[in-house]
Amino acid sequence: MSSQLREVFKYVLRNRKLFTLGVATRFLSILLGMFIPMLIKNAIQSIMLLESSKLTETALWIVLLMFAEGFLFFVSRYIFEMVSQRSVYHMRLDLYRHLHDLSYSFYDRVDTGEILVRVTSDMDTINRFIRFFFMSLSTASFSIGIALYFLLSIDVQLTLITLIILPLIFITVVIYTRLTDPILRRRWETLSGLNTSIEEYISGIKVLKAMGIEDYVAGFVKNSIYRLFSLNIKFAKRSSIMRPTLGLYTQMSQLIVLFLGGLLAINGVRNVGDIVAFLLYFGRLTWPMVMLGFFLSMYQRAKISSTKVFEVMYLEPEIKESKDAMPLKTVRGEIEFRNVTFGYEKGKPIVKSLSFKIAPGEKVAIVGGIASGKSTILKLIPRFYDPWEGEILLDGIDIRRVRLNDLRSKIGIVHQDVILFSGSIRDNISYGKPSAKLPEIRRASEVAGIREFIESLPKKYNTIIGERGITLSAGQRQRISIARTILTDPKILILDDPTSNLDSETEERILKALKKLMENRTVIIVSQRPSMIRMADRILVLKNGRIVEEGTHEELLSKRGEYFRLFQSWRES
Repeated sequence: MSSQLREVFKYVLRNRKLFTLGVATRFLSILLGMFIPMLIKNAIQSIMLLESSKLTETALWIVLLMFAEGFLFFVSRYIFEMVSQRSVYHMRLDLYRHLHDLSYSFYDRVDTGEILVRVTSDMDTINRFIRFFFMSLSTASFSIGIALYFLLSIDVQLTLITLIILPLIFITVVIYTRLTDPILRRRWETLSGLNTSIEEYISGIKVLKAMGIEDYVAGFVKNSIYRLFSLNIKFAKRSSIMRPTLGLYTQMSQLIVLFLGGLLAINGVRNVGDIVAFLLYFGRLTWPMVMLGFFLSMYQRAKISSTKVFEVMYLEPEIKESKDAMPLKTVRGEIEFRNVTFGYEKGKPIVKSLSFKIAPGEKVAIVGGIASGKSTILKLIPRFYDPWEGEILLDGIDIRRVRLNDLRSKIGIVHQDVILFSGSIRDNISYGKPSAKLPEIRRASEVAGIREFIESLPKKYNTIIGERGITLSAGQRQRISIARTILTDPKILILDDPTSNLDSETEERILKALKKLMENRTVIIVSQRPSMIRMADRILVLKNGRIVEEGTHEELLSKRGEYFRLFQSWRES
């Protein structure tokens, strides 16, 4: 068994009492069922001896045992279902918590579809495996052991002859496993890619329709669907060969039993009842063998799914809070970069020996061309990444020495791409402060310039806005985002090009809301809009990861240097 599946069974063992009860009821179910062939043998003898009273008594016992076997089988199946569901429930929770703890870099490099496959279909595969594992393994081990005992008690030689078929079953299963393993791996990769493609296609459908290229892009999704279809057909083809093959081995064994047993009965060595009982016991022996074949098929899928799940579970967050991390209660808002060097790929720094200081309450704009390091600086301040060299200080304290939640709770970010969630307007604003009451939400909405619009709606703050705020305009979404940030009451505010996708009229309203938000806070602005940049007290100009100019808007324009060149390009665009 793979190391990942051993990790799965650690979750199962959390329910060991329930698991033990399931095994016990399954054992009793099988044990009671094993007496039925013997009772049928007795019934046949009663018929041959014309003993009607014994036949009636035996028939009643058979019916009673069949009901008892069925009831205990149902109970054990229900218990195994409970064990598997509880195990996967805790595993899913742990995976979700771990995804929550993983660093920003993980989400930069792993596709959304790949994560979704792990949380959904991989977990479902593991769930089915746990349930089937206990049902097939407990049934097989108990059935084979007890059935062999009864078979040997009827006829040792006949038993040994019929068991010759077992190595064939084992060889078939091994060959099947080797043939299907690479298909299942390719299937997983295709499914994760398909999930990513569909997620991107649906989220971008408005843009695609506006450009008239939805059919063109849908072609890529169709190709992924076809690849998945082809792999499923290939897997089904090989599975459909194995299962009838195992069934053929079983039927051949039964034919051997019938032929040899018939000869023994004709020659008077064994009676008809013995042969019928032997056939019934042999059926109870071979069916678990076939079940083991199905189990191994499922084992292959579960091994791949558990490997993918625990690949994530084993990942250590790159950004860790130190054991002696200090709480951060009050913040003045002074930010300092001291000789900071950082990049996303080894040997390729984005910012190089960067040093600057932002005073408490100061508003600083950071500008530069593509790949100059602007967005990277914004990711370093909330400690989404740690610098390779140098240090970043908040009020003179290295942010690596501060509790992560405390640090990030003091920083508010207004993004270019607004993230809203399915739910009500109230829900989306109160993400900034889950305990916020309606009066607080109203005040935040007022400052953000969105209150009048919200209160004009029939359901006001309880209005459902749809996935990603699809029913709202871009400006309305941005102002809800600003209201959410206002609720957090951050001492440090990061504005990541929040007006870049807005028309001039909407931008003017957003700027008015942002001016109120910026009061008495340290503000870092990244933007290509002159109207945003002019709101700064000071501008830092980046080029190739270094500060090449610094000053006010007027000072930098008068120098006619890098900032002047950038400003001209913004005006032209």
